[in-house]
Amino acid sequence: MKKSILVLAIIFGISLIGKTQDIIHKLSGEEVKVKVTEITPEGYIKYKDWDNLNGPTKSFLRSEIYMVVYENGKIEKFGITNKPVEVTTNENPPQSQPPLQNVSKKGKFLITPGCHLLLPFDEDMSDVLGSMFGFSIGVGADLDNIFLLGRLNTATKNYEKDLKFNWTQFDGEVGLKWGGKSSSATVYSGIGLAYMSMSDKGSGESATANGVGFILDLGVDIYLNKSGSTILYFSLMSTFGQVEFYGEKISASSEKLNFGLKLIL
Repeated sequence: MKKSILVLAIIFGISLIGKTQDIIHKLSGEEVKVKVTEITPEGYIKYKDWDNLNGPTKSFLRSEIYMVVYENGKIEKFGITNKPVEVTTNENPPQSQPPLQNVSKKGKFLITPGCHLLLPFDEDMSDVLGSMFGFSIGVGADLDNIFLLGRLNTATKNYEKDLKFNWTQFDGEVGLKWGGKSSSATVYSGIGLAYMSMSDKGSGESATANGVGFILDLGVDIYLNKSGSTILYFSLMSTFGQVEFYGEKISASSEKLNFGLKLIL
């Protein structure tokens, strides 16, 4: 008789161990081990406490529940929780997101204050003036991989006695950029037209000349912030053209080393 009771107790214990419970995850983050008996159309989840399966049937409102993990591994979600819930499933883990990268702003207004070092191509002009330091200001549009820019460049230099040479250039440029979506710098190139004006003033005489030419520009933009709205730029610009100066046709072509800021607003 004792052996029979012992065998029945062992069988009953094994049957309890073999069972697994349902787990209710509440929106508050609390976990409740239960046996779910019914989910009603009226919005209730009915259950029995796992440690008292013969006890009374209880219920939660579905609006209180984030999800139910059933004993067979099935998951049923009802709401959203701000607290993490760790559940063992066969689903693949989420893929890691790539890090944020510097991306230039699109379709924005562009301002470019800067400086330049002017190197004339004409030998006589270069011998007399040498290099000239000047300033520039430009406005335009940054359109992601394309830019449009209009710019005013000026430079003045005193040479010999009481002589001053003034150089002014208006240019318009359209260009392409590479590399802005995957790095902190872009390389760009542009082409455009230029209007050049030169004047030479001294005691008792003066001369002025104007001409039209074209430009080629090659440079690099270095982003100074993550949004790409503040940029440090360096470029080499070649201008090609001729003007009539003191009755002679002379080359107005030049090389300009440009540097400054680009502000995208």
